[in-house]
Amino acid sequence: MAMGIPCRVTALFSTQPAHEVLNAVRLSGCDTIVTVRGPAETAVPGSKAFDLRALATVPVLTFGIGATPPRIPALDVLRTEYRRHAALLRQWLCVLSDQDASNAQSLRAHCAGLRETVEHIRSTVHPLQRRKELTLYGRLRRRVESVRAEIDEVLLLGRREHELLGELELLVARPEGGVEAAEVLSVLDRYAQRVWTIRGREEGIILAAARRHLTAADWERLHAEFIHACRTGDAEKRADRTGLDGARPETGTNRSL
Repeated sequence: MAMGIPCRVTALFSTQPAHEVLNAVRLSGCDTIVTVRGPAETAVPGSKAFDLRALATVPVLTFGIGATPPRIPALDVLRTEYRRHAALLRQWLCVLSDQDASNAQSLRAHCAGLRETVEHIRSTVHPLQRRKELTLYGRLRRRVESVRAEIDEVLLLGRREHELLGELELLVARPEGGVEAAEVLSVLDRYAQRVWTIRGREEGIILAAARRHLTAADWERLHAEFIHACRTGDAEKRADRTGLDGARPETGTNRSL
């Protein structure tokens, strides 16, 4: 979950679903398995749920269908943006891991695409991150002393995340022949790992505390703030494309990735 890598749903309908799930966990490097159990499924010897718990080498969290927490629209906004961000990073990691990525022509095209990707992240992901830190983190810091140290640590990790994005930006801006595919892949991988680490700590500790301590009115205000941040980021991006803001290069990356 923290890595943002879901198991294929089809694995649950195979002849040995527990083994399929555990193989996916091993290959993806996940640190936790989260399952939802129907009322007819029980963790008794021979059941699918029992097999998973008996064979797993990582923690297995099992919830009943009716035990899942209620949806909070503000959290849906954060999770949707994170999934887009994570999917984009995984796509680029896959592309740069290909043997053809070191080809000069391919690398030139990849660097151009990564420059657009960096701009996409700055104009769509970062506005929401800043708003989240000011509003959600700010409220929690004032009200919940026990989570302040974790928030401070996540903010420090976030600064390093931004530094790594800056390193990637400088790397792909080098003249042709001045960069190797392996260098780009290394920096991108470190950036992605930092993004996933931060998100795992945020989801497991900060957002869990927010669910316990924030009120419905807080969540309504946060939802409005997050939607405004997303729209502001989109507006800035559209302005870039029409030449209204000359401070940033044009980017053609589709936000739906």
